[in-house]
Amino acid sequence: MKRLFLSILTLSALSCENPSLINTTTSPEQQERNENTLKVINGAFAFETIDDFEATAKRLGNMSNKEYANWQKTYHIKTLYSAYLALSPNVSLQEQSKKLPKLIFFNEKTNSYELNSVNSNYAKITNDKGVVIINNTSYQFSAKEIKCIKGSDQTAINTLLTSPKEDYLANNIKFSTVEEGFKPRNSAKMGPWEKEQKGNGIYDMPGWDGAYYVKSKLRCRYYWIPNPNPIFPGLDIGKMAIEIEGNYYRERGILSDQQQQPQQYSVTWAFELSDRLNFGTYFPYTGNYTESGIQSFSRVLFDGYPCDVRNLNIPVTAMDFNKNGASVTSTTTFVVTN
Repeated sequence: MKRLFLSILTLSALSCENPSLINTTTSPEQQERNENTLKVINGAFAFETIDDFEATAKRLGNMSNKEYANWQKTYHIKTLYSAYLALSPNVSLQEQSKKLPKLIFFNEKTNSYELNSVNSNYAKITNDKGVVIINNTSYQFSAKEIKCIKGSDQTAINTLLTSPKEDYLANNIKFSTVEEGFKPRNSAKMGPWEKEQKGNGIYDMPGWDGAYYVKSKLRCRYYWIPNPNPIFPGLDIGKMAIEIEGNYYRERGILSDQQQQPQQYSVTWAFELSDRLNFGTYFPYTGNYTESGIQSFSRVLFDGYPCDVRNLNIPVTAMDFNKNGASVTSTTTFVVTN
């Protein structure tokens, strides 16, 4: 029987904020408040405040896939993330994107079809159209933009989902564009911050002469969560997220490579984040994640205020057993130095 490894997260001097202001975990009291105040309105989760939404997204992001599946089923809502995991592995994402454009989009930076959300943490708490309600405001999170409209009734949600961009102003929809990198117009200086890499091939696998390999994606995205109140437009919240995705495949010659399930995935990350209150000061941000019994994973490594990132090193490994029963690994490492 496969063992389920829960993620282990190690953080030290971790944030872009002043260390004395860091709060990297959600308190038991906040967790209880989130559960007690979590409501469903018109097919979407509803939160009283943006802090409640963010705390719940982080908590769900720290769950294993099995823990998240059990949590999600208790609310009888198909989330964007659960809908993505339920896609048929026998149909390409390209084909499925034609019918499900709100679920899958084509990422020109990685030249691949991906989950249509800012990051997987948000996908775990938005419904299958990317919608969530915060303080009586309907939001839709996608990989390219975040938009919102006052109100949580079905009319407001339909307006949010169906309005073309040229009608945003007339329909009182506020929006922000999701950008690559960690600050506006800063992406060209370092990076690239959205890329895909393939690990070394594993051979001598049971019943197969071709290679098995891990394929991983790094994403660092900068975005604003819009404030729907036109009187205080400056209250929009700037954020950034760093995420890793992993999949495991076997080569099939002229046929498309086939997704497989390794025995275990593991990720270790180390990079430095700038202190936004002390110019020129950086703090290390490190951690690790291990899980077995899953075909793929998405893991948000950092989600917080925008800041500079440097000296990034993230190895991603898939471990399996070859036909002789020996442990073998495929690894790819993301490195950004500056």
